[in-house]
Amino acid sequence: MSVPNTAIPANIDTSKGITREPTRLTRREFLVALAGAVSLVALPLSACKSGETSLQLQPTTVFPPAISTNGVLKVGVATNNIPFAGRTEGATATSRIIGLDVDIAAAMADQMGLRLKLVDIAETSLTELFLNQEIDLFMGYQPDNMLSSPYVLIGPYMLDGPAVFTIGLRMPPGPFDITSLSGQTFAVRGNSLSSWQLEQRFGLQAIQAYASLAEAFEAVADGEVSYVAADAVAGAYQSGKHRDFLCLGFIEDPRRVFIGVAPGNQEMTDAAGKAWRELRDNGTLRVIVNKWLGYTATDLVLNTLGTSGTGVPIDTGDDLPDPSDSHLSPGDGAE
Repeated sequence: MSVPNTAIPANIDTSKGITREPTRLTRREFLVALAGAVSLVALPLSACKSGETSLQLQPTTVFPPAISTNGVLKVGVATNNIPFAGRTEGATATSRIIGLDVDIAAAMADQMGLRLKLVDIAETSLTELFLNQEIDLFMGYQPDNMLSSPYVLIGPYMLDGPAVFTIGLRMPPGPFDITSLSGQTFAVRGNSLSSWQLEQRFGLQAIQAYASLAEAFEAVADGEVSYVAADAVAGAYQSGKHRDFLCLGFIEDPRRVFIGVAPGNQEMTDAAGKAWRELRDNGTLRVIVNKWLGYTATDLVLNTLGTSGTGVPIDTGDDLPDPSDSHLSPGDGAE
């Protein structure tokens, strides 16, 4: 059963509604896991207040004009899109940008032999940032229409979108079909994209709305309802507060998450695509995703990497701060 491709109403809140940072791997556990998974990435990185990281570099493979500053890869991340990126709590002078996209960007920069400089692109014109040479590429790009994207797409490096979570299962019972849950009640954050998709399918009686994503997950953990719906990445991140949550599958077709490069910068497109493919193939990408999401949804969000889909120009091809040591400030994202 498929739902008509109805335009999302303007009153649907597409922010993630995340309010806390769950505990994940300790930094030592993460570095041990990463060292065991990959020998190509030089660690550790060390974060600088300027947003630029320094590390023991691989041989440099990219030079101006492919990058705007020699020796530095400037990467845009949206700090209103937790857990892809966000700012740590505290005074502005001491806050840091951390997140899943930050760790991936740091590993990509290392593959290119470059230092990483992070640029916050939240509510900023990407066109101006590229024209002013403030970024060389950006993370977390989910175009509405890949065929008409103004940027070259590298990836997808991840999938995201409204998904269903439950508690108490060690592994999914089989291929997920949302129609099998007809008649069930789902905890959701009110006016979210997840709630809208479920209402379109099953009617208003199928959803139990809560003020925040945290409250929706608490409702399932406390046994009030059996299922919670949220974006796969945000939901897995939020579920870290609890034990035994499992992501069953996407409600509809997932969104593809890409790296974006300015058109015409073929050298950067090739270098970023090569770096990303190496992270995917040597296991680093999976280790980073596990660090932030645990094992709740890692297999799901990494399920179809390397597929191009629709014929658009898609290239398929420390401090890494530990979330348990820092807290992201509340922010908006894409649920």
